[in-house]
Amino acid sequence: MREDPHSVIAGKGTNKSDLLRAIQQLGKVNEPPSFWKEIISDPEYSTFHRIQCVFQLFRRHVTDRMNLAELGRLLGDPNWVRDVDIEVVTVLLGEIPVTWVPEDTIFVLRLFPELLPGYAVYLRVKGKVAQRSFIDLLRGKRVPAEASEAPILEVGFSEPPGATSSVK
Repeated sequence: MREDPHSVIAGKGTNKSDLLRAIQQLGKVNEPPSFWKEIISDPEYSTFHRIQCVFQLFRRHVTDRMNLAELGRLLGDPNWVRDVDIEVVTVLLGEIPVTWVPEDTIFVLRLFPELLPGYAVYLRVKGKVAQRSFIDLLRGKRVPAEASEAPILEVGFSEPPGATSSVK
């Protein structure tokens, strides 16, 4: 009998290859976002493990056209991303994993950069949204309606050069 992928993913001692294999075996979304958030928020898991769970939280629970207020409620003031690690892409100097549209806002959430640099989640949001408004939304604060109602158009993931460890 094959072990349930969620049990493997939830194992604090799960190695990289078993973690990635278990993620690849996931079927339709049947777990609540809290499954991923509990792992991400627990520093007893490896940084790599936590990053892979951030990626899966976004892949499996951030839906097309979800607005920023819904994202803020989903993430629930995430302790795994610091305000200083949330940036707005204002100039395109290289490749990014979302479409560059000057009329939209692209946010990048750098994941544990002091522990394992190069991993990030990118969000392309319709229209112009201030960085401060986005951070405040993630922290559960009130923001102008144009920020809270802005739909997420695209989510992308970035790894350090040479890393081929994530699963799509």
